[in-house]
Amino acid sequence: MIGCRIFPLTPTLSHKGRGRKSGFTQIEVLAAMALIAVVDAGVMDGSSLGGAAAVSAKHSAEAGTLAQGKLAELSASTQLASVQQSGDFGGDFPGYRWEATTVSRELGMVEIDVQVKWDWRGSERNVALSTLVYKAN
Repeated sequence: MIGCRIFPLTPTLSHKGRGRKSGFTQIEVLAAMALIAVVDAGVMDGSSLGGAAAVSAKHSAEAGTLAQGKLAELSASTQLASVQQSGDFGGDFPGYRWEATTVSRELGMVEIDVQVKWDWRGSERNVALSTLVYKAN
């Protein structure tokens, strides 16, 4: 064959690299394992925090919906006297309870304040909504 050259499959080592074996030292492996352990702990902590935030957001959204429903129910009531009421949402939404305050204002208006409360990680959380309703005489 004319003009054809054959190259070896394994690269040749310079005289400086002779005798050195390829691979990682034990120190390098231990350092890599330590780095993985630190990163893994951070990732696990972050995912735990993310899960707790998701559950907290779910509770806040449910409480907001419950407060809106209770506010609509009280607004539609024919009796809007100045009173304070409370209760829970039964077996459908265990753990949530509500408190409502109805106060007569001037010009025939009635203010309705509703708070939905629940316990989360040892502390009480709440969502509060208010509205003004015209009370026809």
